[in-house]
Amino acid sequence: VETGSMSVLARRFVDEGFILPAGRRATLFTVACDLAARGWTFEAAEAVLMDRARRLDLEPGEVDDLPRQIRNAFAAPRLPIDDEPISIVSRGQATEPATEERRVLTLRDAIDLWRRHRKTPAVPIRGMFAALLPDGLPLGQILCVAAPPGVGKTALALQMTAFALLDDPTLHAVWAMGEMTADRLAERIIAAQGGLTMDAVRGRSREAIAASERLSVAIGERMTLVPDPLHADEIDAEVARTGARLAVVDYLQLVRGRQRGQDRRQEVDGCLRDLRSMANRRGVALVLISNLAKGVSHMERPDSIDVGKESSEIGYQVDVMLLGRELEDAAFDGLIEWRCLKNRHGPQVDATVRFVPEMQVFQFTGGA
Repeated sequence: VETGSMSVLARRFVDEGFILPAGRRATLFTVACDLAARGWTFEAAEAVLMDRARRLDLEPGEVDDLPRQIRNAFAAPRLPIDDEPISIVSRGQATEPATEERRVLTLRDAIDLWRRHRKTPAVPIRGMFAALLPDGLPLGQILCVAAPPGVGKTALALQMTAFALLDDPTLHAVWAMGEMTADRLAERIIAAQGGLTMDAVRGRSREAIAASERLSVAIGERMTLVPDPLHADEIDAEVARTGARLAVVDYLQLVRGRQRGQDRRQEVDGCLRDLRSMANRRGVALVLISNLAKGVSHMERPDSIDVGKESSEIGYQVDVMLLGRELEDAAFDGLIEWRCLKNRHGPQVDATVRFVPEMQVFQFTGGA
């Protein structure tokens, strides 16, 4: 496409205020992605889109959040919108197409993406797994964290997510919280990032209040929570709405399928395939937390295919598989061994970390 051009949709949004059925904010984000794909600078796109946004009858708080959405649109590789006819109903609203047409990619598209990126776009990974993922978790790939209860699967994913959001101020993350409430999740992240005990956080200490205020400013609305009950299509919709490049599902076995009453293994595998498709289509790095299947042992390195509870496909679908266990020797109190059962595009690097449950943090001690 010509640099600095607009699709028909983008032109109609800017000139007429045309809005898609998904809503005003979703339309603005979609158009921002189109401009990013067509070589616009962030500054030029922001000026044009914000001028239109201020005439859309949005609430002041919504308008203030739009530059972040535009920035997210420019933070990942995008493809331009096809110039296809858009049917109209009253007040400029678009009708949804009778059938969804898939965008056809060519080798030229793939080469153009490759030229624009010297390395694969990824979400930064700090600390204990930097050796495993030195360039970060690539967009479109899945990292699976599997372990028995009490080993700290959620704490590990939450620590990784918080670090990624703090390291990249343009990043937006979606957290699908299947097994905890929003206030419990807030307690954990405040304790971990504030270097505080859970008791201090629950007691609303002065340090806890200060830590909560810092996190609210530093991350705030860049981390969206999807509450229980979890459905793959709702997670997908939230990723699309926010332009998130990182999503966490806590945990796989709590995601419900479209059709209830079918075999539970088939339902979980169906959800897993839907999440795999989401990661590919949306260009989002996905962290997937999973319970262990019965009989999984650390005595020998098990086949990753058999690790996930109620799933026969997890070993095929994920790109990186981590299996955690608590070292049983009393001398190794709090030490968690994380074995890398699979790394599709890199070395299998194990790590040993100390989990401090009263602070919900992992402390790196070394790796194999």
